[in-house]
Amino acid sequence: MEQEIQWILQEKYGGRECPEFFADVERLKEGEHVDYIIGFASFLDCRINLGSHPLIPRPETEHWTERVISNLLSFDSISDVKECHSSESSRSSASMVPRANEVSREGGGTRAQTPKSRWDFEGRLPRVAFQTSECQLRVLDIFAGSGCIGIAILAHVPFATVDFAEKEERHLKQIEENAKENGIDPARFCVTQSDVFSNISERYNLIVANPPYIAKSRREGVQQSVLLQEPHEALFAKEDGLAFIRLLIKNAPNYLEVGGSLVFEFDDWQKPIIEELLSHSQFSLWQTHKDQYGAWRWCSAHLC
Repeated sequence: MEQEIQWILQEKYGGRECPEFFADVERLKEGEHVDYIIGFASFLDCRINLGSHPLIPRPETEHWTERVISNLLSFDSISDVKECHSSESSRSSASMVPRANEVSREGGGTRAQTPKSRWDFEGRLPRVAFQTSECQLRVLDIFAGSGCIGIAILAHVPFATVDFAEKEERHLKQIEENAKENGIDPARFCVTQSDVFSNISERYNLIVANPPYIAKSRREGVQQSVLLQEPHEALFAKEDGLAFIRLLIKNAPNYLEVGGSLVFEFDDWQKPIIEELLSHSQFSLWQTHKDQYGAWRWCSAHLC
């Protein structure tokens, strides 16, 4: 707790021990999460305000978002990122990991068909198709919450524009404020209230998602502080936690340009079911990836 007290003192009060600081220490002792007390979280050098009480950004989510950004910035030219693997065919699957604070287990393998594709199995996305007339990468951040994933992409990928889709009305203004506070040009983003794809009509080069995926039957594996403080609508999903993942895999191709990619986070025990869903989907390629702790955490799927 001493470390958290120092974070509050330095980050919120600039080292000044005032009555408000001591009141916040009491809030911490009563079990309130330090990020909610401070009021913001850091996510890939972006300041993410948490005033609307969204899901607190996780280090694991930050890790895969950084991998996606690094991949997007690694292309040599705009023409380099316009390639699609339409003449190649392979599918890959590995395994999945849980949201932070749940019990995890590892497992899985890979599967590929011939001819072999140019997919990089070290964790890179396939090359994505760009809107060549404006040299822009069009991104949809769905289940946006605080907007941390899309804002990080906007902050680090200058040729990206992002549409944020979020069901909960209280988060919409917070996303706008977070984007503006991080110096993002309002012309580069749009915030839409949408229940998954209900109010989405455009097509994108990349869809990123951190959907609710914890099965209600597994809530005993979630820390009590998370259950008491964080929004359950951002944590739990029906159908053993798979309800929204099923919707993503089934419907995302309808909102992707040819050559586009879907990236999403999930829970490890769902691995066999997700593999089965992907094997019968419109996606031509997919791969699952480990997080920084060595657990399977996220999936990238590509549409040719």
